Amino acid sequence: YLSTFSLLVVPPIISTFFFRQTFSSLFVSIPLAIATFYGALLSSIVAYRLSPAHPLYRYPGPLALKVSKLWMMSITSQGKMHEYVKSLHEKYGMYVRIGAS
Repeated sequence: YLSTFSLLVVPPIISTFFFRQTFSSLFVSIPLAIATFYGALLSSIVAYRLSPAHPLYRYPGPLALKVSKLWMMSITSQGKMHEYVKSLHEKYGMYVRIGAS
């Protein structure tokens, strides 16, 4: 857990010093560094999950389910997962991509 924590915390802290050279206030440079880091991280994850380089690229499915598991989590919390998966199979066929991995 320490390595994951350090990879998610250290880069924004380091980039704060670069933003600090442009913006004199820490109240501007810290949020800007955090937003830039996490925006780039999330964008790259989404781009990879939708790209042909992803191993599950050839399987059809809704865009929201290709990108994140949050949509399926909300369907599951309502107790309707079996109905939703059945409707996806009716729409997309035998193989359906229902999770981002």
